[in-house]
Amino acid sequence: LSLGSAPSVTRYGHGAVADALASIADLQSVSLDYGCSTSLGDDGLLAFCNRMPRMQKLNHLELKLSCCTHITDAGVNGIAQALRARPVRSLALVATFCNSVSHRSVEVLAPALASVSELTLGLSGNTGRRGVRAVLANLTTSLEKLQIVCSGGRALPEYLREEVLARGAVLGAEVAARGTCWDA
Repeated sequence: LSLGSAPSVTRYGHGAVADALASIADLQSVSLDYGCSTSLGDDGLLAFCNRMPRMQKLNHLELKLSCCTHITDAGVNGIAQALRARPVRSLALVATFCNSVSHRSVEVLAPALASVSELTLGLSGNTGRRGVRAVLANLTTSLEKLQIVCSGGRALPEYLREEVLARGAVLGAEVAARGTCWDA
């Protein structure tokens, strides 16, 4: 469901979408694309997060929040809380160019990723090495695939890139890295 081009959707509209999704008994996969939404803020994201525990069969969650300038650490903290209440097998969380998201919320999110077997994580340049390292430290052997996408125009230092690849190898996971922060 793509909501990025719907600038008039309010937090109540985002809540209504979440209510509709939560009412689907056998819902196993949710993909919400809020790309460059000017209407989605923390309150709209939290409306979804608060309803996520009711999605009992949810296994795959994809949230595309790229360029959502009104998403802050509070919104990512809400995602972390929702994932602790309702873990998923596969998570794609793309928050590239969300410049109000910092390493602090990624550090809060990281422990909620321990049970994920497939992870795609899109990070903004603001999350830095502390955010990436927090994620790496919390990944477990249940991880099968890891993809990290970076944005923000800052190059990720080679030593950190090597840490990502090494952690993936230790866990036996397939690792892909792309974006402006990566050489390959």
